[in-house]
Amino acid sequence: MAKEATTYATSSNREVGSANNNLTTTFRAKASTNYTDGAFVTIDAAGRVALNATNDAKIDGIVAGNVDNTDGANDDVMVPVLLKGNVWVDLIVGATGSWDDAFAIGTNCGVGGDGGTTAATGQAVAATGTAGNRTFTSLSIQAKPAAGVILRKGLFYFRGSAKFV
Repeated sequence: MAKEATTYATSSNREVGSANNNLTTTFRAKASTNYTDGAFVTIDAAGRVALNATNDAKIDGIVAGNVDNTDGANDDVMVPVLLKGNVWVDLIVGATGSWDDAFAIGTNCGVGGDGGTTAATGQAVAATGTAGNRTFTSLSIQAKPAAGVILRKGLFYFRGSAKFV
């Protein structure tokens, strides 16, 4: 699951950066895997794209297009992956609990999710997490909701992992 939100964050600094400065490359697909635009991924030791399913993980990139390899074997197709740059992805924020930190311009963020109730585990940006795994800088503003958990589209600068950039 990626880019599920249909509503944008309260405010975003759309003028910051440019998609022309993004670093994107391709990696080999894993067998029987469907990749959706905006999904957070890691690259395994064989150079294959693995979907992230862990909160607070250090991700290597973000899928930059839909690629369906559900009927394919390992290495049948290539997957475009953003390694660094500005990206619109889902953000998760709650009134209380694990995702209760608001987003401001410059907030260092990690990845999270609530097991699919609002966002799949490890597939939304959260303003929480350990310092070592905060690879996103918020270019969006989003307050905490009065109650519950919300999912919004937000603009972020993805710094990438040390593995490739």
